Formats: sequence, structure tokens, C-alpha cells
Amino acid sequence: MAVFQLLDQWLASDKMNFHLFIGITTIIALGSVVVLIVMAKKIGSEHLHIKLKIDRAMFVTLLSLITGFVLFVPPEMIFYKQYVGLMVVISILAGAVVSSYFYLKQKAV
Repeated sequence: MAVFQLLDQWLASDKMNFHLFIGITTIIALGSVVVLIVMAKKIGSEHLHIKLKIDRAMFVTLLSLITGFVLFVPPEMIFYKQYVGLMVVISILAGAVVSSYFYLKQKAV
């Protein structure tokens, strides 16, 4: 797919582009993990059904991204490991967003 080829060329063109990509991915991952942990503590252990919904959202997101990766990313990509890491970060971000949503929804009730 052309988008991944352009991203691959952009990452290969300069070290700074590669480091920028890794840095942004790491910042998003750390922020998402912090939000996920804080929201999990605020939701509490008595609301297991909410935690299962969060886990399901993360799993479905990761499964969808891996399926898209297998179907649309050409095998000759150079930076495929970074794309796989990005998929994991996006699934953690989805979990953080869903946990925030359920916390705010629970707080409003």
C-alpha cells in the first residue's frame, strides 16, 4: 500500500525521522499506560465487567490492526518491527480511551 511505502521511505531517509517516529510512539505508549493504570485504579476491582470491556476493546483493536497489517503492508518493508510496535501502542491507547470513557460514564451515574 502506498501509505506504508511513503512512511517507510520517510523513516529511511534520515535518522532524525526514525528517532522522531520512535519518540512519538514511546510518548503515546507511556501516556496511555499511565492513563490506563490510573483509570483502572479509579474504576476499582468491584467492576470486573468494565475491565473486561476495556480488555475486549484493546484485543479487538489489536486484532484489527494485525489483520490490516497482514493484508495491506507489503512484505518488503524495512521498518516492519516499528509498525508492529505502533500497533501495540494504538491498542493500549484504545484501552486508555475506553477506560476513561467508562470511568466518566460510571462517575456520572
